[in-house]
Amino acid sequence: MPPGDQSDSSSWEKRYFRPPVSWRPTHLHVRATGRPNFRYALLFRDYLRHSPPAAAAYAQVKLALARLHPDDVEAYYDVKDPVCDIVMDAAERWANDVAWSP
Repeated sequence: MPPGDQSDSSSWEKRYFRPPVSWRPTHLHVRATGRPNFRYALLFRDYLRHSPPAAAAYAQVKLALARLHPDDVEAYYDVKDPVCDIVMDAAERWANDVAWSP
């Protein structure tokens, strides 16, 4: 959940699909329409598509974290989540400027 968010934590729930090892690798998140995390995911995506420098910086952070913490998912998310919060701050400003909607 983003810092300061007052919504019920269940509104941020998402489901994952993990294929059997014999299938092609797939990473799929499923969110319910209308929940805050639905809007979050779409705005995050659209903002990164709009801003190649932000997308490149975010990719660089994720690659570095994967390299530095390959077996420690908690450490990975301890850094990645605040980075996402910074990206979302810029994304929210952009969304207001361009009247973005999901």
